[in-house]
Amino acid sequence: MPAKQCTDGSDDTYRTGTASLHTALSRLGYRVYHFSELVRNGRRDMDLLHEALVLKHRRDGDKDERQLYGPQEFDKIWGKYDAVGGLPGFAFVDELVAYYPQAQFIMTDRNVDSWARAMRATCLVEVGSWSWYFRSWYDSQHASPLRRLIQAWIHQLCRSDFGDELREAYIDHVQHCLKIIPKEKLLIMRFGQESDWHDLCDFLGKTVPDMPYPVVDDELEVLQTQGQTWLPQSRLAFGKAVAFALGAVLTAASCWLLIE
Repeated sequence: MPAKQCTDGSDDTYRTGTASLHTALSRLGYRVYHFSELVRNGRRDMDLLHEALVLKHRRDGDKDERQLYGPQEFDKIWGKYDAVGGLPGFAFVDELVAYYPQAQFIMTDRNVDSWARAMRATCLVEVGSWSWYFRSWYDSQHASPLRRLIQAWIHQLCRSDFGDELREAYIDHVQHCLKIIPKEKLLIMRFGQESDWHDLCDFLGKTVPDMPYPVVDDELEVLQTQGQTWLPQSRLAFGKAVAFALGAVLTAASCWLLIE
C-alpha cells in the first residue's frame, strides 16, 4: 500500500509472505513501513494506529465522525516511507485507495486454511499469552500498546473468533480488495508458489536485480525484530519496575525500622 507521494505499495494480510515482499521492495530501493518498523518506532506509532482503528470502526456517532482519520493523520505515521505493507497497512485498504489515487497495490495471497492455521499457531497464541500480558504490565512503551493494537485489530477482523469467523474474514478481505482496487493497479502474488523478480519489476517499472528473489519467514522476521528492538526495551522496563518495587520495599522497611 502506498505512503506519501508513493506510486508503489503492498496490500497483504499478516502471515501471507509479507516478509519476503518487504525484503524485495527494500532491495529495489523502497523504504517500507512494515510490522518491523511499527515495532521499532514504538508507542507513538502504535497509539496513532490504535486511534485510527477506533475511529474507523466506531459504531456510535454519524458517518463523518468515523472518517476523521484523513491523509494528513496517516502521513504522521508513514509519511516518510515509500510503501506500506502487512500489518498495519491492510487494516486501512479503503482509506489508502481513497487517499493515494496514484498508488499501485501488491496483494500476497495464500490458501485460507493454511493462513488460518498459521495465525492460530503464532500471532493469536502470542497475543493471548500470559508472558505478553506480564510484559505489557511493566513495558508501557512497547509491549502494552502493541498488545492493545493487535487485540483491537483481531477483534475488528474476526470479533476475536478464531474459528470460522477468522477464515471468513480472510476471504472477505481478499474479495474486498479485488472489488475496490483497480485491476490495472493491482499485482497478485501467490504465497507458496515460486516467486521471482520479473513480475514484480515489470509491475513497478524497475530493473530486475542480479540476485535471487528473497525468501524470508514472516514469523522469523517478527521474532528478530522483537529480539533487536522490543525485548531489550522490555528488559529495561522490567529492570526499572524491579528497581522501583525494591526501592518501595526498602523504603517501607526503613520506615518500619524507624517506627519501631
